[in-house]
Amino acid sequence: MNKLADLVDSELETLATIETLDNGKPLPVSRGIYVPHFSEVLRYYAGYADKDFGKVTRVGPDMLAYTLK
Repeated sequence: MNKLADLVDSELETLATIETLDNGKPLPVSRGIYVPHFSEVLRYYAGYADKDFGKVTRVGPDMLAYTLK
């Protein structure tokens, strides 16, 4: 996902132009907000791939929950 985000960053102008033509957004808005935000979202979710938060979800007394690793 990080490689995809790098590709999005390198093709910002092309993707902003496509976004503008497809949705009618102003080019500066596509270039300055929408395409960079997409790259940020990709990096955000790529960061979760190697995280283990170690949290346990509490359930009621008549329920069973477990995590397989």
